[in-house]
Amino acid sequence: MNLPATVRVGSLTYQVICDGVADANHNYGETNPIEQKIRLGALVTPERLAETLLHEIIHAVNLDRSTQLKESQVRNLANGLCALLQDMGYWPREVEK
Repeated sequence: MNLPATVRVGSLTYQVICDGVADANHNYGETNPIEQKIRLGALVTPERLAETLLHEIIHAVNLDRSTQLKESQVRNLANGLCALLQDMGYWPREVEK
């Protein structure tokens, strides 16, 4: 799958950008609800990018729905859902930039 240009979360459309956000603290992406942007690391592998995109979408849903999930909860939810959806054929194993 190619990286989508946008994703919808609730009634909002987020722009998906692949640039240099990844860092040594294992932050592979970030979600900015004010600018409605999801930024993903330019050097992240296609396999990691599939998981990171889902992780950042969950952050956007968390912010939109005010569910107050902690980072560890978002990470665990993203990891579990990513594996499940990939095994079922609903989510790609790799996302190309």
